[in-house]
Amino acid sequence: PPSARAIDNWLGGRALTDTEFNQDIGLWIAEETAFVEIGKVRGNELFDLKLYERASDTTIQSITNAKSAYYNGNTWILNVVSGQSLSEENSRLLSEWKTTQTPNTLQKLSTSPRFLSIWDQYELSWLLKSGTRPASAYIVWSLNRLTMPLVALGFLIIATTIMQAHGRRQTGDRRLIYGLGVGFGFFIIDGVLKTLAEGGGVSVAMAIGVPLFILFGLGVYLLLEAEKA
Repeated sequence: PPSARAIDNWLGGRALTDTEFNQDIGLWIAEETAFVEIGKVRGNELFDLKLYERASDTTIQSITNAKSAYYNGNTWILNVVSGQSLSEENSRLLSEWKTTQTPNTLQKLSTSPRFLSIWDQYELSWLLKSGTRPASAYIVWSLNRLTMPLVALGFLIIATTIMQAHGRRQTGDRRLIYGLGVGFGFFIIDGVLKTLAEGGGVSVAMAIGVPLFILFGLGVYLLLEAEKA
């Protein structure tokens, strides 16, 4: 759902306030030919599955319910299958779920990309046709980890320049305000662009490059001004 109001209309007010209710909401996986709802993930087993098989025009062809499924090392085998067909051309129910998702990746999909390790972010970014988020969500946060030393270097240049420009004998109030202003502005811009890139709103290169360009551009400008003074 795109908003809290949409969640309230869909699931009721308890979905936003009741902790136990939220725990019952399972994992949704978007695939090239199906939507998959998973009630619970426990090791190599899944429980309470619903597979909504889609046609090329995105209409739902069939709904397959499975009480459970187990991973055989290659695919998910469905148990206690029932459901209904919504298309005359396709009356079959699925007996297995063929996907690139493994027990390991399903466990990690419920975690925000920014809290995963760099390797996990890289691994999930390659599941291009299966997942709960766009691949860019994992790419942008892995690059964010790798570019943190550059961010620290940019702030070091700016902090050193502010110290030089205002001199050591002056009070630190003005320098503190300048430093807080630069830091606040950078992290607002950085956070907004990365959040947009996580949802595919802007490119990953823009989300990573623009904040760094602004930071180093400001640092070089202040450094040149301090040298002139």
